[in-house]
This record gives sequence, structure tokens and C-alpha cells, in this order.
Amino acid sequence: MALLLREVSVQDFQQLSQCIWNWEFCGHCSGDKACLTATCSWSRARRLDYFWDRYRDVTEAYVPELSSATPALTSHHDLLEVIRSIRTHPNWNREQLMQHNFVDGVEDTASCAAVSDQSRAMNIAASLLFLTNCGTPLECAEFLEDDSPSFSWRGNLTASAFVDEAYPAYVHPYFDRGSDSFKAPDVLSRLAATRLVRLGLKFEPTNDLRSHLRLDHARRTIQVFHGSAVLKETLLATREDLTDCAMPRAIALEALDNIHQVLFPANRKSYALLHSLTSKHGFDKDLLHYESAQYRREDDQETSYEYFGIRLAEIYDEIQNPTPHGRLENWLERKSGTRYMLLATMIGVFIAVILGFLSLGVAMFQAWVAYQQWKHPVKET
Repeated sequence: MALLLREVSVQDFQQLSQCIWNWEFCGHCSGDKACLTATCSWSRARRLDYFWDRYRDVTEAYVPELSSATPALTSHHDLLEVIRSIRTHPNWNREQLMQHNFVDGVEDTASCAAVSDQSRAMNIAASLLFLTNCGTPLECAEFLEDDSPSFSWRGNLTASAFVDEAYPAYVHPYFDRGSDSFKAPDVLSRLAATRLVRLGLKFEPTNDLRSHLRLDHARRTIQVFHGSAVLKETLLATREDLTDCAMPRAIALEALDNIHQVLFPANRKSYALLHSLTSKHGFDKDLLHYESAQYRREDDQETSYEYFGIRLAEIYDEIQNPTPHGRLENWLERKSGTRYMLLATMIGVFIAVILGFLSLGVAMFQAWVAYQQWKHPVKET
């Protein structure tokens, strides 16, 4: 079966941006890679190369069900219609959306696309709209990152409920002002990326917003969602109407805050590290633009870290009490919760033993020299 969505045009991208963010065009840039008219939404197109590439990867991986005569998606227009229906009907559950997109209006239901194919098309649309890998690991295998989890949208869940489940809100005690464990200022001040790098942690880019700030203890890596341009478009789309975008505004605000206020605050060293990540490690270059403040509304609340606060707390706990690596540290960890005190004690004992042996060796040498002098006295001439 041919890859029906392999070829994608500039017009497809323009229609995609209209569908997701309600972009408005000047009318003179149809088919152009960018627009020079500042008031035209397409003038921001080049900053979204990350998202266009992501769209290509996700859609190119679509292969229709071989057992079905009619594919669920025959063109990019079909996919945009699915995306549009999810945005238009956020309170319809997944089964209702599949019925609306692939069954309603078809005279012969036997000619409908296979249910598994319909599901695959829904997952592609949801992955693009909600910035996460939606579907089973097998369905996402073609575009999943290494070790990146997928998240299934169950048939009885509405689009709104799916977002709530994919991005659960919970205020960690570190960020809860009413908790005895509140210490947000201390936590945030210790999580600058430059400091984390000095402590041996590394950063990796991720296309899955759900994996943002995910810490891999074994590999000592932190994933960072690097599609900041997409987050900014979410903020622009919801500036006038909070319901004008499938992604909640609060999630986009918090993710940008995590990046430009916590990990990479506006200073020379942070910018230098960020520049290194964008030039050598595959991070999107839009991260270098510190401009999230201009996308805020006057009534936007102060960041409460209810979406990614748990990840920040986990990173903080890791640098305060690092996961043991190597046989010695693992053995010490099993023997004692305060392994560093035990480790320091063992090192002290080891040094004391070494010094003891050295002192014993010196004493023995001195005794031997004295004995030789006594046994073989030097005769005066």
C-alpha cells in the first residue's frame, strides 16, 4: 500500500496552521515558504520548521489497513478534517468523533475504513493537536523517540477529558504555599541547567510535551520539550479566547516558564549552554528567543507548577540525594540510607590504614638503619 501522506505541500502547512491556531493570511503568500507582511500569520512560518518536520514524520508513517478497501485518510485534507472535528467538538468522546469522521454520510457501511485504521487516523490527529504520542506503542512505533511513552485515548473519553488525563494537574508540596514542605524559591533557584550540567546531568530534546522534564535516573538525562514556537502559537491563539486552541493555555505557559525562567534564565552562561544545545544536540533554535512575556495576558495567573512541578521536585531531590551509580555506591545504598556518611567514614578508615602502613614502613626502615649502624659502626681513622 502506498504511503498516501508522504508528500506534503506548503499549502498543506498553511491549512494546518489555520486549523490548529486560526491563522489569518494576507492573501498574497499562498504556496510561499514565508511571508514578508508583518501582519500576516504566515510571516512566522519559518520559526515553526520544528513543527512542520514533526508533521511530516507523523503523517509519513501512516500506512492504511491492507484489509480495507477504503483508507481512513486519503489526503492531508482528510487529516485536517479530523483535527478540525476534535477542536470543534471537545465534548464528544472518541467513539462519537470516529463515527462522525468515518461512518456518518457513508451509504454502504461495508465500504468504511477498518476500525483499526480509523483509530490510527484519530491517533495521528490527536498527537499533533495535543503535542503527545497518542496511541498504543505499536501504532506510534514509526515516530516514537527512544524510550518515549505513548498515551492511549480511550473510546469513552471526550477530547477535553483526554487532555485532563494526559496532563493531570497536581501541586507538589514543594510548590504548595499551604504545605509545611513548601520551598519553591529554594527548589527553583537550584535547578538552573548550568548547575545541573556541572552535577553530571545531561539534556535531551523531546517532541512529546508529556515527557517534558522527565528524568532518567539510570542515564542521568533530562528531557526538555523543545517546540517552544508551538507553545507560543498556543498562547497567541488563546490570547482573546481561552477556548480557541485544543491545548490549555496554562500548560503552554508553565512549560515555557520551566524553560526560560527555571532551566535557562536570562543570563550569559545559560544562553551559552542553550546555544550549544541548539547547535550541537538537536534542540530547536526558537528556544534562543526569550520572549514569552509578550505572549502573556494581563489576567494570566502566576505559575503554580501544577503540571510539571512533580518533575521539578524529582530533579531537585535527585541533586540533593543522587541515585547511586556503580557497584560501591549501590552496595552502600543497600546498607544505609545515609550512604554518603558511610562512604566518608570508609574513605577515612582506608586513608588511616594506608597512613598507618606508611608509618610502620618508615619506622621499620629507621629501625633497620639503626641496627646496621650498631652492627657495623664506622671506625674513626
